[in-house]
Amino acid sequence: MSTAAITTRRIFLASSAELADHRRDFAIAIRRRNDLWIDQAAYLRLTIWEDFLDAPSKTRLQDE
Repeated sequence: MSTAAITTRRIFLASSAELADHRRDFAIAIRRRNDLWIDQAAYLRLTIWEDFLDAPSKTRLQDE
């Protein structure tokens, strides 16, 4: 791997419950690509809706 600084880009993925399988498939694809891109000093940090707590919020949870 190169000693260059890694460029990280963040992606947030959310969709309806009916598309949960598609979100999971997308996450797998991104992780596989990251294995290739890391040698090019690039990394995608994927956050999916399920990563967030389903807890009460002072505002709308989506605002947080």
